[in-house]
Amino acid sequence: MVHNQPDMGRGRKSNQGSAVAPILQSRKEEGPTRVEEGNDYDTDSAASDTNHGATTALTSEDLRHLLREIKINMATEFTKHLTSINEGLSDLAQCATDMEEWMDQATSRSTAHENAIEELRDQ
Repeated sequence: MVHNQPDMGRGRKSNQGSAVAPILQSRKEEGPTRVEEGNDYDTDSAASDTNHGATTALTSEDLRHLLREIKINMATEFTKHLTSINEGLSDLAQCATDMEEWMDQATSRSTAHENAIEELRDQ
């Protein structure tokens, strides 16, 4: 009995295929992020430092959306694992039931053999 483990996304080298990619793409299409007056900090540069070369910054709404997507993905993966565990426990319970039946059959055969041996001795 082998259970396939779902891909947990380990080893992903980029944002491609994740919930981040569509948001970053939409942010690129919108143009550069506005730098607030009196603030010399370039949010586009900061975003490119943290987003593996992306040249856009994520808004708090984007981050809320990403967090929601992460929560949904985690819940989905957790549910898959629980389902797999439940299937494994069900298989284990079936094995225990089968083993109990085999032991009963073996005991019954053993008793029948012992009885047959006793009958032969008595003859």
